[in-house]
Parts: sequence; C-alpha cells; structure tokens
Amino acid sequence: MQRHEVLYDSLLRLLREFTLAGAQFEAYFDQLLNDVKEQQLLAHGEEIDKNITDIIKSKGDLTIHSTFQPLINSLTDFETDFPDFPFERKDEVLIIIKIIDIINIEVTGSGSVFDLTQPVDETLFCLNHVPRLLSSENFLYYDLTDVKNSVIVFDTVDLSKLFQFLETGIPIELLLALLTKLGAVAAPVISGINALVRSDLDGLENAVFACSALHIVKSGKLIHAPYNYPAPPKVSSQRIVNSSLQYQQFSESLHILSEYNHQKDILDKYLRIYHLIENFMFKYPVVSLERSHAGTAFSIRDFRVLYGKVDKSESTALKELFEAVMDLDFDPAAGVKFQKATYDAWTAIVPALIADKLKIDKLLELINVTTAKGNAILYDSITKEEDFPAFFAKLVYGFRNSIVHNRETEFHLTHKTLIAHVDIGDTAKIIVEQFLIPWLEEISFYLIIEDNQLVWYNGRTLALWNE
Repeated sequence: MQRHEVLYDSLLRLLREFTLAGAQFEAYFDQLLNDVKEQQLLAHGEEIDKNITDIIKSKGDLTIHSTFQPLINSLTDFETDFPDFPFERKDEVLIIIKIIDIINIEVTGSGSVFDLTQPVDETLFCLNHVPRLLSSENFLYYDLTDVKNSVIVFDTVDLSKLFQFLETGIPIELLLALLTKLGAVAAPVISGINALVRSDLDGLENAVFACSALHIVKSGKLIHAPYNYPAPPKVSSQRIVNSSLQYQQFSESLHILSEYNHQKDILDKYLRIYHLIENFMFKYPVVSLERSHAGTAFSIRDFRVLYGKVDKSESTALKELFEAVMDLDFDPAAGVKFQKATYDAWTAIVPALIADKLKIDKLLELINVTTAKGNAILYDSITKEEDFPAFFAKLVYGFRNSIVHNRETEFHLTHKTLIAHVDIGDTAKIIVEQFLIPWLEEISFYLIIEDNQLVWYNGRTLALWNE
C-alpha cells in the first residue's frame, strides 16, 4: 500500500456507512416511518458526503487532509440525532482522523517533504485485542534497530486519554502501521485494550499478552487493575481505649497497624494484617508461660519449654491462637463470644453475599483448605460452632499462602484471580473484603485494646533468680 491509501482508504469506506452509499443507512432510513426524521437523516448523510468529497480531493492531490473539524462536527450531530443508528465503528473513525491530524502536524512542523506515494508494508504488524491486560495504560515501545519489535498498546474506552497518548511523539512509521490495521473490512477494533505487535503473533492471545505485558512491566507500569480497600478498620464500638492500661507493650503492633492503614491495595492490606496476627500467634505461648510464673524465676527447663511452644509450624500456631481467641467475649453484654460472631457471619455469606456456594467450595479447594487427611472441606460441612476456629485458621492461612506463594503447583492469588477468576469470578474478593479482613481487624484491635491473657504480659521483665 502507498501512504495515501493508508491514510484515506479505510476512512472513506467507514464514512460511507453514514451516507446513502451505506447498506445500513438505507435499512435504517426505511424503518424510520417519519418524514421529519427521514429528511434529517438525509441531511446528515449529505453533509458527510461533502466531507468525503473533500477527503477524496486531498487523496487525489497527494496532500494530507487538514480540515477534519467540520466532519467531526457532522459525525457528532449525526450521533446526537440518531443515537441508535446501527454503526459501531464511529470511535474507529475518530481515531483514524486523529492519527492523520497528528501526522499532518508532524510533517508541517518538520518542514520536510512527505511523499504520499511511498510504500507502506502492511504485513509487518497485526492488531489484536488483549482481554488479559486489565490496566488501561496506553503504552509505546519503539525499537530503532528493528521496527518489528515495536509495540503499541492502547485503550479505546477513553478516547480523550488515547488522543493525548497519540500526541506524545509516536514515530510516523508506527502511526502509519497502526492505520493499516484500523478500519479493516472484516476486523472491527474491539472496544478495550488492543496491541499492535509483529504480525507473527497474530491470533496468538497468550503470546500477544506476554509480549505486551513484559514491555509494560519492564517500564515500571501496571498490567493489572489494582483493587483498593479504603475502609477504616472495622472495630466494635465496645473497644474503648483505656488510657490507664500499658499499651506501650504493643508499640511494634501499632507501627504495623499504621502501615496497614497506609496500604490501600487489598492484597497488601491482607498481608499486613496477617503480619500482625503472626506477631500475636508467637507471642501467645510466651505470654502464657510468663503469666503462669507470676513473677517467679525462670529455669533453664522453662526456657526449653518456651522454645518448644514457639518452635512449631505456622499453621499449628495460628490454629492454637484462634482457638483461644474464639473463646473471648466479643459482646459481653449479649453473651456473644468471637466463635459465635464469626461463625454466624460465615454462615450468612450464602446467599447474602454469594449466591452459589459451589464457588466457595471451589475457592476452598484452590487455596488448599482441607482436612488433616487432605479431604475437601465444603461450605456446607461447616455446621458446628465448635469446629469453626480450626476452619477459620485454615482459611486465613490458605489466603496468606495463595498471595505469597507463586509455585507452578499452587494457586496464586493475583488481582485478576481475585476479581475475575475463570471458575469462581469474584468469590475470593468477596470473602477477603467482606469477611476475612473485617474479622481480622476486630480480633487485632480486641487483642491490643482489651487487657487479656493471650497477648498481654503481666510484667516488664522475666526473673532469672529469686532475691
């Protein structure tokens, strides 16, 4: 193709759909059955026809058309008066016009001769929709040594943002390459994120994604859509900070909570609150031993016992902590312990938050929440309050592992699988956002605010001998 064909052929073909020459125009006209609307439609078509004539003249003169504003106004008026007109490619038309405008400005500004008869190799690149890219970031990589390695990623949903991106100095040869793919007869541009990449990757969705994504993350940008958790910590109104108590023993925990409040991303917040729980679960046996001595001297044997209590698996330590926590009074006035409060909240998830409990079952399988023998735990199998602490510990630990671990054999919880997993949709997000984080917040603030036997030391020091 020659440059003048690249600039104008697809644009002219698309524009004719807004005139009597377009098949959809005639069919739409026939169903109006209103003389006023029919005349109005014809007037719009004639106005666009005039612009088409001007563009054809520019093409014949081998010049870059520079007066697109009347055409843009006509298209806008057309859409305003006939919003249900069956043509889905108006945005594509506007993108083509914008690119031609940018090329014109670039050529005029440089003062160089721009020969519209020069050939353009339309086989170098392909244009593919990339549904796996969730970030709306427009992106350019230009390879000076091998142009085929260049990549343009753009989002058609926000045209104003896309137009600003196109104005950032994209080389003309890449703008022309992009024009060879826009307006194609059998390949309308799909709304959303698209990538111009070397033609070898055409139709290979995973390869197009990987190539585009690698370029984007290499440049320090995002390929995922972050999901924030902006709510303040959920803390019962019964948690009253008593200034007479010695909260200074929780200075480290308060710093963790400050970092937790600073984090907005939901996965990062979950890990922060887990770090606090992790601190508590290893502090719990130490406090238990310290309290049991009531100020009497520690022996070597006591230290060996202490070591044995903290030298255990993380999952075991977590289970023991939650079993103890669940026996605490969440609402003393109502006689409700944490066990009942959390169990009731869990059983209310279906159908209040999630209609299909099979998706919860699949989630539990994915994050490896199973019995000690490796058997599946189902939503319906949690039927007793007394069994809930152990399950809650498995759930908390399973989510932690799925965020932290990234092994080929394990499920990895990313923003994509959190929000739009192929099998469970946004089930993971709902469980984290509506159940786990709020209850971990309640537990954490209870353990810090309320003087308790689990994580509060009786004294500041350990006695090593009696005076």
